[in-house]
Amino acid sequence: MNLDIEHLKLRYLIPLAVAFLSTLLSLLTGGPTFGFIDEGELAAVASTGGVAHPTGYPLLTMIGWVVTRLPFRDITELNTLAALLTGLGAGMLVIAFGTMLRYVRRDKDDAEGDGDQERDDALLSGVAAMMIVGCSIWWQQGTGFEVYALHALFLPTLVWLFVRWIEAIEDRNRSQAGGSTMHRASTAPASRHGFLFAVVLGLAFTNHMSTIFLAPAFLLFYAIRSGLTLSSLKRLLRLVPGFLLGLLPYLYIPIRAAADPRFNWSNAETWWAFTRHLSGAQYGVWMFTEPSSFALQSGYALPLIAGDLLWIGILAAAFGLWSLLANRKGKGVPLAVLGLTAGALLLLMNYSGDSVSGIVLPFLLIGVAIAGVTLRGAGRAKGDGTIGTRSSATGLFLLFIVLGTFLWSGGYSILDIGSYYLASLVGIGGLILFGLETLRGYLAPTPLIAGASLLAAAVIGMNYADSDRSDLWLVEDAATNLLESLPQDAVVISGLWDFWLSGSWYLQEVEGVRPDVAVIDHNLLKYSWYIDQLDNAHPDLMKSVAPEVAAFRAEQYKFERDLPYDAATIDRLYVAMIDRMIATSLERERPVLLTFDMNEAGASGMRYGAAWMPPARRVPWGLGYMIHPQGTYLPQEFPTWTFRERQGGPDGYEASLYQWYATAARDRAQYEAIHGNDSLARAYLEYGLRFDPGWGGEDLGGMAQGMARRVQEMNAGFAQMRQVLGSLR
Repeated sequence: MNLDIEHLKLRYLIPLAVAFLSTLLSLLTGGPTFGFIDEGELAAVASTGGVAHPTGYPLLTMIGWVVTRLPFRDITELNTLAALLTGLGAGMLVIAFGTMLRYVRRDKDDAEGDGDQERDDALLSGVAAMMIVGCSIWWQQGTGFEVYALHALFLPTLVWLFVRWIEAIEDRNRSQAGGSTMHRASTAPASRHGFLFAVVLGLAFTNHMSTIFLAPAFLLFYAIRSGLTLSSLKRLLRLVPGFLLGLLPYLYIPIRAAADPRFNWSNAETWWAFTRHLSGAQYGVWMFTEPSSFALQSGYALPLIAGDLLWIGILAAAFGLWSLLANRKGKGVPLAVLGLTAGALLLLMNYSGDSVSGIVLPFLLIGVAIAGVTLRGAGRAKGDGTIGTRSSATGLFLLFIVLGTFLWSGGYSILDIGSYYLASLVGIGGLILFGLETLRGYLAPTPLIAGASLLAAAVIGMNYADSDRSDLWLVEDAATNLLESLPQDAVVISGLWDFWLSGSWYLQEVEGVRPDVAVIDHNLLKYSWYIDQLDNAHPDLMKSVAPEVAAFRAEQYKFERDLPYDAATIDRLYVAMIDRMIATSLERERPVLLTFDMNEAGASGMRYGAAWMPPARRVPWGLGYMIHPQGTYLPQEFPTWTFRERQGGPDGYEASLYQWYATAARDRAQYEAIHGNDSLARAYLEYGLRFDPGWGGEDLGGMAQGMARRVQEMNAGFAQMRQVLGSLR
């Protein structure tokens, strides 16, 4: 009885301790408000019960809506929720790791082990989990409200449930074959474990479709340990009802869409719109369409993860893989697998061809070779139809989680790719655990656990600064500065989603910041659902451009429905719609502003307002450019923008935001100089230089795709401003 009590304490207290430490780290380093990209939109959708961008994330939206009923600032509640979810995921890592450790040990002995072994298992699992928690990719999911916080909880939970299901199947098969086992899993029906796994798998898909990254590893593990028989295939089919049950939260999307919420991405109340939203068709142009992305994304992620783990963690993971695959019949197996794995990752990091299949097919062949070499070396177990050993199956399972994640993520050519490598951290963490477990055969438990704990502490300490968002006010400041500086009833047209548009959804609708301003995202204006959203939010403005909108929608319908269309006609009608929106606003004495992306597009030859709105009539005003057809001098108050700079190293998103402030000040300086106000021009240039973060000398290697270029462009812009200021003195 005392031993059982100790088991319970270790199996639950250590996961709880790791969950607490992870949550505490996230709260200490968490952002005080929304950050870049989608955080503002997701917070607005959760607060108002809307529908988010594809694939909709209904489960997180519903959880977030409940949380925002608390009497605090909504974004604070949502950021706290992210910290809690990521912390729970860290606790589940411990449980998943411990389950795999006990599962592999059954190759040698069906007994549970003594109290000392249970203690050491729990401690090693906790230390391995803390190493993963200390990696910046994992850590940052708890510092702001995004879908990946819940994803970090689902990933280890699925691994745990899956291994428990496999364990129950094996126990039942052994029992039916006349074997015996003392393991506790034999007392629970395999069907119950399978059903629970299927339900949670469905729920995970309602949060993020990248759950599919685990599929190759799951299917391989299942085939190895359950055999390729008719009964094993039937068992897979019996998972379908549970999986469909887990998908039920997706019904939230058409139900809410039919109610016309304030934010209603895709307006998915029809079957066509619903399936299009779930498939993420809008983002398909970035998935497996750009061969060069494999090298860019993998060349960013692999060094980042290895560096976060101080490279020692990667060596421990390699040692863990070696130990899992080593056996008497195949002593060369670990070396072969490590070589093939290294070859696969090098292939991803150095591919320079122009065909996606040129890397996907060889990569898959390498995966097949890895599985074949391992299973040939492991041999066939006796009597129960399984292939190889639990050890070899677990090694392949963890390895294929890593490789599958790198293959899928490498094919997605987006800037914010880091979070897509979350699943690989689960696999790497499991391999680290088995590396530590193998070392336990050479070192006494106390120094081993102490040394591993020091390594985990070092990982956390080294990555603390890079993961700290406690002073990240930049996006809220930019959105507030732009909105608050606008004249009454202004119309602002912009495509800067990542830097302020997403945040404006939250500020305007949830916190009531300048609801009189009509904010138009010209990129989203290409979609019918967004036009519907504008019809509801700004009916007077949209009625004034009804003919142009109707003409555009008639042609745009063909594009959305994959019917024959003429791209030139759609572009012409799209520009005409924007031009008329600007013209009718000015006719009604509504000020119109553009942000720099629209201003630069017009200056470089695009047709937005070209017939009547030359660049000379676009006056730098605040963080935008006011349309001023009269062409006379337009004064403005000298800006006193709220700007709380974030302390930290180079970051591509932050660089673009700093450059936005600097460019706005520079262009106003040029405007003042043209009108003879040289002293005011100098003041604007000096003001713009205040936004230089001083990143000129930092090493920009290892940054994500395109991010280093943003920092370089920012530095070049500040250097040019200094030269201009020097010429004015």
